[in-house]
Amino acid sequence: MGYRWQGGVALLRASTDPGNLPVPHGPTATETPSAGRAWLSALWERPQIRNALRASSPGLSAQVEAIVSQECADGRRIRKAVLSMASYLARWQRPTPFGLFAGIAPVTVGSRPTVAWGEEHRLFLRADSEWLCDVIARLHQCPDLVERLHVVANNTAHVRGGRVVVAGQSADGHAHLAAPVEVSVRHTPPVAAALRAAHTPVPYHQVREDLAQRFTGVPVEKITALLNDLLSQHVLLSTLWAPITHPDALGYLCDQLIDIKADQINEIDGLVEQLHTIHADLAPSVPHTAWPQQAPVLERMRLLSDVAPVPVIVDTALDCRLQLPARVMQTLERTAEVLTRVSAHPFGRPEWRDYHHRFRARYGPGAVVPVLELVADSGLGWPAGYLGSDRRRPSQLLTDRDTTLLGLVQQAMAQGEEEIVLTEEVITRLGPAPGEPTVAASRVEIAAQLHASTVQDLARGEFTAVVTGAPRPGSSMLGRFAHLLPDETQQSLAASYRSCDPGVVVAQLSFPARKRRNDNITRTPQLLPHVVALAEHHPEGAAVIAVEDLGVGADATGLQLRRLSTGQRVELRVAHALEAGTHTPPLARFLSEVATARCAAYGAFDFGAAARLPYLPRVRYANTIVSPARWLLNTGDFPGSQAPHQEWEKGLEQWRARWQVPERVALVEHDRRLPLDLSRPLHRHLLRQRLAQHERVELSETWGSERMGWIGRAHELVVPLHAPAPHPTATVSSPGPVRPARVEESHLPGSDVLHTRLFAHPERVEEILTDHLPALIAAVPSAARWWFRRQRDLIRPDAATSLELSLRLTQGCSYGDAVVHLHDWARQLRRCRLLADLELATYHPQHGRYGHGEVLEAAEAVFGTDSGAAVAQIRLSRTAGFDAQALAAASMVNLVTAFTDSPGQGLEWLVTDLAYAPGPVDRDVRRHALQLTASEVEDDVALRQLVGGEVAQAWQERAQALADYRKQLVAEREPTTVLRSLLHLHQVRALGVSPNQEAVVLRTARAVALAHTARRPK
Repeated sequence: MGYRWQGGVALLRASTDPGNLPVPHGPTATETPSAGRAWLSALWERPQIRNALRASSPGLSAQVEAIVSQECADGRRIRKAVLSMASYLARWQRPTPFGLFAGIAPVTVGSRPTVAWGEEHRLFLRADSEWLCDVIARLHQCPDLVERLHVVANNTAHVRGGRVVVAGQSADGHAHLAAPVEVSVRHTPPVAAALRAAHTPVPYHQVREDLAQRFTGVPVEKITALLNDLLSQHVLLSTLWAPITHPDALGYLCDQLIDIKADQINEIDGLVEQLHTIHADLAPSVPHTAWPQQAPVLERMRLLSDVAPVPVIVDTALDCRLQLPARVMQTLERTAEVLTRVSAHPFGRPEWRDYHHRFRARYGPGAVVPVLELVADSGLGWPAGYLGSDRRRPSQLLTDRDTTLLGLVQQAMAQGEEEIVLTEEVITRLGPAPGEPTVAASRVEIAAQLHASTVQDLARGEFTAVVTGAPRPGSSMLGRFAHLLPDETQQSLAASYRSCDPGVVVAQLSFPARKRRNDNITRTPQLLPHVVALAEHHPEGAAVIAVEDLGVGADATGLQLRRLSTGQRVELRVAHALEAGTHTPPLARFLSEVATARCAAYGAFDFGAAARLPYLPRVRYANTIVSPARWLLNTGDFPGSQAPHQEWEKGLEQWRARWQVPERVALVEHDRRLPLDLSRPLHRHLLRQRLAQHERVELSETWGSERMGWIGRAHELVVPLHAPAPHPTATVSSPGPVRPARVEESHLPGSDVLHTRLFAHPERVEEILTDHLPALIAAVPSAARWWFRRQRDLIRPDAATSLELSLRLTQGCSYGDAVVHLHDWARQLRRCRLLADLELATYHPQHGRYGHGEVLEAAEAVFGTDSGAAVAQIRLSRTAGFDAQALAAASMVNLVTAFTDSPGQGLEWLVTDLAYAPGPVDRDVRRHALQLTASEVEDDVALRQLVGGEVAQAWQERAQALADYRKQLVAEREPTTVLRSLLHLHQVRALGVSPNQEAVVLRTARAVALAHTARRPK
């Protein structure tokens, strides 16, 4: 599970404040407005502060200038400006890149650490996404321009009911809410024709002409109105929208306008000229001291649109050369490994475990389902908790890990300890039970701050790492700033997104955010050869993998993304850290998470149920602070919001003393951390303001610049790490085109398969099978075959168990007649008080697991004969006292030897190829099973003497069906790939759903095979 930094790239994120910026202490909350004006005036004299604030908040800058010039004397507005200024200055002490306040620089690793700061930070300017959206909306209002555009159908479009549904268009700067999850238009013949015509990029006028030829009776004006409506709803996409993989969206727009000669359109020639001029004047890189010279171009941009407070995005490339020793990387490697080992969800998050379980139950391993069909309402839909999902996240149950953590927190408080130390013993207690293997995500990132007084201390290894970020594997903290990096470093960054498995296709996922403003942080250059683009237009020739070419498959360990045209496994990389739950469209989120869904959930240290406690101690592993101490502060802990200032201050002092809260803390809101010094009155007032706004705030332990003397400022390192072993590959298919599973292959009630679920007490199921099921089979003589399986939801232990029964009806049989017989039979079970409920259900044949067409028919014959064998074994165990596990193990040996080319080959498969969990085998059970499979009882007569005629006859019938199935299956795949599934089905039929019991029976079957193999002549 260990992670490794593979060299090449690491990133420094740091404040531009070197720690010596002379900032006066702010006024207290009780001082006069004149004191506030004096404080603001002292700050406003400093060019560094003026430039940084003007680049980030022109509104606050204008307000401060009015106050300093005494144009504004309103005391309330002055106090508000003071608090806002204090917040921005505090923000300067955090490393998150933001305008002129903080930036990034590449990091190298060498034998000796070196730090060299310069003063030539550089600014990279780009047009703001909301501003650009407003401009494009204006351009789309020009009919002559639209006439020249290329358009393409939105590739998220699908038909549901009588409507075409697409992902909701990103909300622009005029909207108060994010985009709707989806929008739809009527699926009329003209709409369908327009989507077909624009399946690939095509001129707008060509689509209109195509529709005019198809629908000759419709006026051209009406067709034009339809197409314009489709453009406005983003059912059709114009080429003016730059793909997210294009860093310079304004430059892309200008190129498109040049291509279509937009400057020759009288209605917009002035606007087009201004856009070209603005793009030329927006220098891609300027010294940070040159920000004031950008004022003229910013003013021209505001004249075109004032929707964005700042019409440009400013990124800072730090003038810093930093080299770190290798032991820093080794520390972060070990920390990432520990975060994985103590994950609260070692087998994936509950919603994904449920989704994986439902996928395997419906489609089976081996099936590959097209993504758009899988997430549709007719498929499995979205995982629980997703936007648009019909399922809520499952309730969190108290786990052994929760109990352990609660005990550790209580123990630390009782002993007066400030931290919990993750020793190997504690890590083992917090992790999954021994013998339960977990899968680590193939690529993760970790961010950390380094505490060391000097560079020499760092060189000696005398440092402490503090984890500041562990983004989910479906995101990245690195890609957003790729355009600031030198070409060589960009190439190393791109290499860090590739897979260790050469058989995997790695592609970059590109999509617009649900709010157009968030495109500012998602716009990253194309770093990988392949792209999967959602709701975007990409230039012809780009290596784009269509979303229609993606499918999802599953094996026992997890879900995988497959390329349908080649069968290759696909891993998607998101090169930015956009929040997943609210701001990411659900399809993009699904694609980014599905491949790591069943991996150990990676992220910040999770306290589980203990997270609700008012105080959590620091968590340390070796020389790494995995989680700083944390406090929850509620309005009820203090005097009310209207309380006098001194009373509130006294309440804060008492609360700090009670919970031992230090002076230096960080105010945490989501993933944002605002450093506060509670010895400063102004910072205490900031805390009071936030508490009044939110009623509850989170404070986290932080440290001052004295802990970071080696670098001299607030900072964090971001490092990509890879799991050394390739991610486990699925058994869904070999490379080559995949035959996808389709919804149409299911059998709804009323078809030729009567599939029903019987809800009964699990201890009564065997009585139903042996004493009552034969009456139903006899009553439906037209059933070509029947089979059953017991069902229990292992993800939700509180769910009801069921017995699933399937009857394949012949052509001359009426489904309605069969249901009448089922009703009469079930009614009799009710009279006997054996049946609680019954429901007719859809039968989903698992083609990916068992085959298609005639192959599946042969598989169903095996299901039927194996069901008969299971019933015979149950009856023998109930009436003659035979050990049920011994019978099941012997039956499995019989099944395998009948399916393979020869008994010897079957025994060899059980010994060498059967995946099993090591453990003890009961001697008596093994001896009994060995007798039932001994070579001297292979003849029919001897077998009948041991197990009776019914079991012997059932095994023989099953052997014939297995031989027929093997002959059919060999044309599709290696036959032995299905053996493990057949053994599992026999287990659930003969004994029930019990992974622990199944492991014992499989060990017994293998032990029997070993014994027979040892006795066979060499």
